[in-house]
Amino acid sequence: MVRIVTELANPIRGEHREDAVIVLTGDCGFPGQDLLAAFEKLGIFHAFGARVTENVRKAAASPTDGNFGELRKEKQAWRLADFGLIYGTWSVFRRLVFRQPLCEDGQMPLSPDRAETPIVTNIRSDTVAEDMPEEVRRLTDPAETPALCHGRGAAEPVFRSLRDFGFEETPLRRFAPDNALCYMMLVAFPLFEAFREDILSPVIPAESHAGTVRREFADIAAKIVSHANQIKLRFASAVFRRLNLSKIWDACKSPPRLC
Repeated sequence: MVRIVTELANPIRGEHREDAVIVLTGDCGFPGQDLLAAFEKLGIFHAFGARVTENVRKAAASPTDGNFGELRKEKQAWRLADFGLIYGTWSVFRRLVFRQPLCEDGQMPLSPDRAETPIVTNIRSDTVAEDMPEEVRRLTDPAETPALCHGRGAAEPVFRSLRDFGFEETPLRRFAPDNALCYMMLVAFPLFEAFREDILSPVIPAESHAGTVRREFADIAAKIVSHANQIKLRFASAVFRRLNLSKIWDACKSPPRLC
């Protein structure tokens, strides 16, 4: 994991700016002390979900720290706690933002149903410089940190589209062929996205998944015939009209220019 992040961070800072701000987010399966220490050594900010342990509950229930507050939005309300804590068996203090719903859709949830969300992060007032972007400086506010961590769900539709386009399990039994096939899938996926948006959008919605495009456009019956020294691809008239294939063909002959 550290090697992958390092290999990604170096080109980002080499191609753009040496002081480029990088923020990593993840769920509770990632925050190990060695992993977070390696990210901090690279100068990378992080915000990872954490498991609710007994010492986290005790710290969040203590009113002595003073860093407690409430966040309200329409019919929802959360209790926020922002404090330093030695999480689990770690040896150093790290910032922990604890969020607990007080009210959901106007109803007070019972204690077992409250989705307690502790987030471990190194985004603090002493680590965020004044010349950093506003998007980073505002994350020192405990009300903004959970939104950052939960925003990683926006990437899930991309991963789902990639799985839908290709496969979840490698079809071959050897590493080298599987590796080559996965790289080809990663190259082909942006081409498919461009074809769907630039060519197929008049007849198939641009937000359609690969399975929908495959079912409505690729999995259609056709017949290849040869007549008068010409090779033709024939479709049923209903399919031709439904997909407006003449318009798609014209779009294929005049693709948009790349900037």
